[in-house]
Amino acid sequence: MYQLLKRELKTISPKMAENILRANTYDGQRPIRGRQINVLTNAINTGVFTVGHIAVARQGWNGGDLMLANGQHQCTAILKTGQPVDAVIEEYQCKTPSDFSLLYRQFDNNAARNLSEIAIPEAR
Repeated sequence: MYQLLKRELKTISPKMAENILRANTYDGQRPIRGRQINVLTNAINTGVFTVGHIAVARQGWNGGDLMLANGQHQCTAILKTGQPVDAVIEEYQCKTPSDFSLLYRQFDNNAARNLSEIAIPEAR
């Protein structure tokens, strides 16, 4: 089971967004949806973006590397606009790939995920 290590509100600069995106290494991560990037970019540019939510997990099976569980579209929009946004950043500990898969499934439940996006760790 995954474990929350910390949660904090931060202002995410374009440089921080770039660093977070380096952790976007999950094989089951959905492709970037251009339409979602455009929605977020427009919200940031017009000042109606409120607070984002970004989640990363420290892997227990791969040397403790960080892996992005939620926030790829927000970080990409921050890079595209060059403007910082506030976001709640959560850091989790995942001891196994199955823990990460379970954590990943907790985000973006309103957007359809296919089996390969949620089951890749369990298939290994």
